[in-house]
Amino acid sequence: MGIANESHLDTIGRLKEELDALKTATKIELSERQKEVLANLECWGEKKSYAEIAEAMHISADGFQAHIHQIKKVLNISGADGKSLLMAYSKSNGLKKYATLNEETS
Repeated sequence: MGIANESHLDTIGRLKEELDALKTATKIELSERQKEVLANLECWGEKKSYAEIAEAMHISADGFQAHIHQIKKVLNISGADGKSLLMAYSKSNGLKKYATLNEETS
């Protein structure tokens, strides 16, 4: 019975190592600017359009859209509910601290 338990423990240990390696390999890395875009979207996305947020950030609407496109690509987000999914991602990952827009700037 002891040998079987040791075998299971070895298997569990090996699987845990593989899972940790997989988590590290699939870790999502966003640039500081991408985090800022997501944070501002989280804060203002319910009230403002992409173009309005871009204007408040002093970047072009096309530049903002390019950031959104790249972020969606990294996060594997597509479809009509992309904006709400991006906002949810920002909220669930604590990105609000990267927001640069406040009541006065927007």
